[in-house]
Amino acid sequence: MHLENFALGSDSISLNWQEHNLDLHNCFDFEALRYNPLHRQAELSWVRSPEQWAAETALPRLKLIFNNINFFRIKEREAAFSLEEDKSIQSVSFHPTKTREDFDSIYPQSSSTGDLTFFFQSEWGIKINAESVELVPLLAEGG
Repeated sequence: MHLENFALGSDSISLNWQEHNLDLHNCFDFEALRYNPLHRQAELSWVRSPEQWAAETALPRLKLIFNNINFFRIKEREAAFSLEEDKSIQSVSFHPTKTREDFDSIYPQSSSTGDLTFFFQSEWGIKINAESVELVPLLAEGG
């Protein structure tokens, strides 16, 4: 998968974009997942956390747009967790395609030919394999 304009952070919880570290675990809350199977496209979006420590984060909102998806899987959330935990990333990393059943491991050396995996605090997850993914900065709070 080609990462168009960003890289995964070495800490497995962030994205690096234009010299900014976007900490998805501490400074952003997951907002939405939109999947269009007909167009083989998905969009994941985050909004800056209202917590004081996130105030200086470079972007108020961001989204990742996946194009030409060839694999898409969602793991259900664990009911014992608070719904608030659904919006907090536990890890983001590439997983080898042979580990498609495994959501909670981190593979820091894995190739970008694998599945990009988002694992959340409530143990739900998203795995996507696509031709490309682009980070779209949203500069307006509501945009």
